[in-house]
Amino acid sequence: MKDQIVSHYRIREKLGAGGMGVVYKAEDMRLGRLVALKFLPDNSVRDPRALERFKREARTASALDHPNICTIYEIDDDQGRPFIAMQLLDGHTLRERIGDKPVALGTLLDWALQITDALHAAHDKGIMHRDIKPANIFITGREQAKILDFGLAKLTTADLMGSGEVTLSAAGPLTHTGAAIGTVAYMSPEQARGEPLDARTDLFSFGVLLYEMATGKQAFSGPTWAVTVHAILGQAPVSLNESVPGLPQRLQEIIDKCLIKNRDLRYQTAAEIHRDLLRLKKDFESGKSLKSVRVATNWSPKRKLRLAMAALAIILLAAAGVWGPRILHRLATSGAGTALQSASLVPERKSIAVLPFAGGGGDSKMTAFGNGLLEDVAAKLSQLSANHDIEIVPARTLQDKKVSTLADARKEFGVSLGLSISLEQANQLVRASYNLTDAASGKNLAGDSITAPVSDLFSMEDKLTNGVATALQLPLRSEEKQALDAHSTALPEAFQFFMQGRGYLQESFKPENLTSAEIVFKQALKIDPNYGQAEAGLGETYWRTYENTKQKTWIARAQEACAKAIDLGSAGAQGHMCLGLLEDGTGHYEIAAEQFQQAVQLEPTNDRAYFNLAGAWQHLHQPEKAEEAYKRAIAVRPQ
Repeated sequence: MKDQIVSHYRIREKLGAGGMGVVYKAEDMRLGRLVALKFLPDNSVRDPRALERFKREARTASALDHPNICTIYEIDDDQGRPFIAMQLLDGHTLRERIGDKPVALGTLLDWALQITDALHAAHDKGIMHRDIKPANIFITGREQAKILDFGLAKLTTADLMGSGEVTLSAAGPLTHTGAAIGTVAYMSPEQARGEPLDARTDLFSFGVLLYEMATGKQAFSGPTWAVTVHAILGQAPVSLNESVPGLPQRLQEIIDKCLIKNRDLRYQTAAEIHRDLLRLKKDFESGKSLKSVRVATNWSPKRKLRLAMAALAIILLAAAGVWGPRILHRLATSGAGTALQSASLVPERKSIAVLPFAGGGGDSKMTAFGNGLLEDVAAKLSQLSANHDIEIVPARTLQDKKVSTLADARKEFGVSLGLSISLEQANQLVRASYNLTDAASGKNLAGDSITAPVSDLFSMEDKLTNGVATALQLPLRSEEKQALDAHSTALPEAFQFFMQGRGYLQESFKPENLTSAEIVFKQALKIDPNYGQAEAGLGETYWRTYENTKQKTWIARAQEACAKAIDLGSAGAQGHMCLGLLEDGTGHYEIAAEQFQQAVQLEPTNDRAYFNLAGAWQHLHQPEKAEEAYKRAIAVRPQ
């Protein structure tokens, strides 16, 4: 199209092309200035009503006069092909500026403040963007941020409905054209669900963008559209400390508040984000000491080993007269763990019984934590069954059947392997040991031990699950490794209390356990108010208390906690399981079935969700559906 005349513009050169159209550098022959002409893609202008709606919105967007919004000069068409004349910018997109590296904190705050100020100005006029992402932010040569493509997003939504096109490339992130627009990885949960949108959708997308600026990595990603959407709807991104140690804790808090799944609980306006960012910037520039995000989980293995060994040396010297010789000897010789490498003997059929926890040293809190840890490890390993020939029988299932030994588990469930985990704590150090045992011969095939500070229990669990997966010779995909290391809170203390709560719930018939569970779940939520799984645990605790006492006041408490867990958006299947148990127990079987269905959609390897769903179908006198749910439960885990 070079030198072609379009209206009163002369095309100079092609600048680029993308999902929102083709952009040319052009000369405005009337005013003698250079502009950018964007021609919309052909498939977006087939519906005259949609085109008219776009023109109307683009005219509204052209009224935006803000230094951080790319100015729209004119909306016109050439031989029926609509185009937009806009400000020609010199620089690069934020996508290009980030690459895969974190943006320096000072620069990040400058750009973020400019972007939020622009969003506030647009939202104040009732205009939302709907497709905030790095490719739609331009950084000029003077380091000025400019938001591109206001007014274009809704056209794509309306006119590409029903298309099933999904693309993934190195140059362009995963996109899905259809009911949900634009780049999937930056969508808000309500956008991914195809719900009506308001300005708060831009605030979630900005949080995703802010996370990427801080870490150089996408907050939500996966190999397919479905995996990415699943992460957006039910998972929290990896904390900042796991990528970039030393960033301010307040930046983590701002990102967390942007990324709350329930839009009623996240930031309500861009002005609120701008205010918090401005406070952080002022403190940063003044040289004020800023509390950093916790860095324990980001330490290298060598650094962790040095810390553990140094701490052990100090403890050994200080506590020689306190600890028994046996514990001293075992801790002193643990080091980073010694592995039994007989992995070649691991049977091809991998049906694993996770044996009941042994080794809390008489400490009820450690025992509760150990039981909760076993439950979590079993759940994470069960997720691998989606792509690998592996079955997991969790300790809780063994206990329900009064099975306590590997030999009995082999008889009852036909397992081929046993996984045993033990814990020991000495002051601020915890040592976890695991053994993988052949069920037929009783021979240990693999094992290891991990010593970690109490403040770093994340890494301990991560090493356990990854160590077991390695011993099982499972070739893990990158997304599977991410799932094994994922946690729904970024704070280790909250995680520790949550694990204890899950452990206490395993014997919920004991009133004292329910009291302890309530206490530790509340402590977890005090540390991390957005910890959805802890809120779900609290709801289940209240429901179990009602079952034991029949005092109806507990029902309302359970209802509130379960509903809040779902609203927080980070509870995953547990939030729906919580509400499903309550609805089923109060006779609302249709609602219960809906909740259990959502649970199995979020966690397809959750056999208890299938069993509960089958029970709800039975109550609704739908035996065929109940039978199908039972079959799926058995397919997930042998009973």
